[in-house]
Amino acid sequence: MDLGLKNRVVLVTGASKGIGRATALAFAREGARVVICARGKVALDKVASEIADTGAQSLPLPCDVTDRTQVDSVMREVRKRFDRLDVLVNNAGGAGKFAAFIDLTDEDWHQAWNFNLMSMVWFTRAALPLMQRVGGGRVINISSTSGRQPGANAPHYAAAKAAMINLNKYLSNALAKEQILVNCICPGPVWSASWEGTAQETAQKLGISYEEAVRRVKAGDEPKIPLQRLGEPDEVAALAVFLASAQAGFLTGACIQVDGGKTRSMF
Repeated sequence: MDLGLKNRVVLVTGASKGIGRATALAFAREGARVVICARGKVALDKVASEIADTGAQSLPLPCDVTDRTQVDSVMREVRKRFDRLDVLVNNAGGAGKFAAFIDLTDEDWHQAWNFNLMSMVWFTRAALPLMQRVGGGRVINISSTSGRQPGANAPHYAAAKAAMINLNKYLSNALAKEQILVNCICPGPVWSASWEGTAQETAQKLGISYEEAVRRVKAGDEPKIPLQRLGEPDEVAALAVFLASAQAGFLTGACIQVDGGKTRSMF
């Protein structure tokens, strides 16, 4: 199926690993020109090399998305290089620290707010003129099921992700008349670098193989998921690519869970 993304300019934040990396590669395989940004230059350059292997063009730009001046620098480079932006994927985010409410400091809250919500605000605001110039575009926000159904820890992260969902709906209504479609993806447990790190720590701590540690780590969450497994980054990336495609032209303001059925609420 031709998704109509060839030569489109796509910006993916947090693109050096996990869902961001998978999303950047998925767009590259569709022939898009992909701008990738993340804090780690070495990992970012590796993704750029992987994109080159697909035959697509990429522009790696190191960026700490919690720093507005660095965000502005990335967007200036996009404007200089392409003078347009067709798709923005606000993927960067995280908790920084997983802890109960009483153990979180003001700094923890500020960090989570900037990493998740304000990075979305800054990138989207800077992207709009570039999308308006070409008569429309797509903004895809990667939130989390935690934004709909908070867990036992990291309320600062869950609150920021919930704010992303709310802002997603606002923007979809405000920008519809300009043909800028705004949608949100809420991944559940997806195997990524952070899970790999947990498995490595578990293996060292217990003196077991990495494979056994992976089995034990997954065993803690998989029984809670109706599909009985964790998701893969490619499964989230596939939805992001669809939302950017011509086939999703009547879809805006949606918030779609990719969680194997883990979220129990109807809405």
